[in-house]
Amino acid sequence: MITLTQLGVDFNDEQTPFFQVNSNNRIRFGLSEISYVELKSVLDYIFKEVDTVDMVYLVANIISNKYIYTKTAVRKSIFIRNWEEIVEENEEARHVYAIVKNIDITQVQKYALSIYKGGRAAYLAFYLKDRLVYISSDVVDIISDDVQFISHLKEKFSNLYNKFYE
Repeated sequence: MITLTQLGVDFNDEQTPFFQVNSNNRIRFGLSEISYVELKSVLDYIFKEVDTVDMVYLVANIISNKYIYTKTAVRKSIFIRNWEEIVEENEEARHVYAIVKNIDITQVQKYALSIYKGGRAAYLAFYLKDRLVYISSDVVDIISDDVQFISHLKEKFSNLYNKFYE
C-alpha cells in the first residue's frame, strides 16, 4: 500500500499520519484557528518548489464482498487522471485506495478551500517524496522526514500552528 517509508507513515494504519511520526517530524494547523488566507499561505510555502503533487485517498471499504464507497467531494475540486487502485486488507475489511499522480497545486488549494468552507473531507493526503499533507475536516497536518523543514515551518508560522501535541 502507500507506505511512505521515508516518512515513517503507513496510510492504511488506524492512526492518522500525524500520530505515526515523532513530534519533530510534524506540524498541525487547526482549521478553526486560522483564516483561509493563512491556510493558503501555509500551502504555498510547503509546495513553493513544485507544480504538482501525488495524492492517495480512500475510495471504498469492502465488507462481506460488498463495496461501501466513501462519500467525498474529491472530484469536485480535483481532476483525477493517472490513477491506480490498490486494495489493502485487514481482519475486518478490505480497503480500496486510489493513488493519483501529478495533481496541480491549484487543485490542492481548491480542495483545501472546499474543506475549509465545510465541505465533506475524504481520508486523503497529498505527498512528495519528503513530505505529506493530510487535510481533514478540522486539521491540516504536515509531515516530513526533514526535521529542519518542520522546524522552519514552526518558526515561520509560530502563531498559527497547534501546539497541543508538542
